[in-house]
Amino acid sequence: MKHSRALYVFGYGSLMWRPDFPYVWCKPALALEHSRKLCVWSSTYRGSPARPGLVFGLDKTPGHAARGMLFKVDARDRRKVIHYLFQRELIYPIYQPSRVIVEIGDKILPALTFTVDRDDPAYAIEINRNVRRAAIASGAGRAGRSKDYLANALLKLRELGVHEPELEADLIAAQDLPDDPQLLFSLIDQAMRRRLDLVFKPAHERPPV
Repeated sequence: MKHSRALYVFGYGSLMWRPDFPYVWCKPALALEHSRKLCVWSSTYRGSPARPGLVFGLDKTPGHAARGMLFKVDARDRRKVIHYLFQRELIYPIYQPSRVIVEIGDKILPALTFTVDRDDPAYAIEINRNVRRAAIASGAGRAGRSKDYLANALLKLRELGVHEPELEADLIAAQDLPDDPQLLFSLIDQAMRRRLDLVFKPAHERPPV
């Protein structure tokens, strides 16, 4: 079955600098009623059981807008790109394929993206600043370091004219911390440790789509 409509994809994390799929163009855009937060415990790409890390999630937040990149995908590549994105993003059950409304220039468009499920154990919004910085400092997984992920994201956001003072401060502080995950584990309580244990259970990670 052929699709006659182009696909629009909104990227707010690693998709901004590493989309790895064919597209016609990409431009800065705003996802309305959502905010980008460092709120996802990464169990595979930027974290592991021994070195939990943090990555971005897109959280529904009335009255806010998250700046990122909008990709236009040719109709001929629509199915292939959706399949690729599902394989890439849905390894974490916290991410849900979602349709968001995006503002680009004077236009409003619907776009595919991946928002967070607040009920998933990988949702890390209630952690304090010291825990967040310790996770950034030592988190590491299959795709590299949590702090490199954050550095890449902040660099891309600065190119888009977006400044995140709190996250910039987190990165600077994390770079001064020891590369030792025991610091993170010493800062979390038993409830958080049990939550992390759920995140890193093999059954929690979805098989490739």
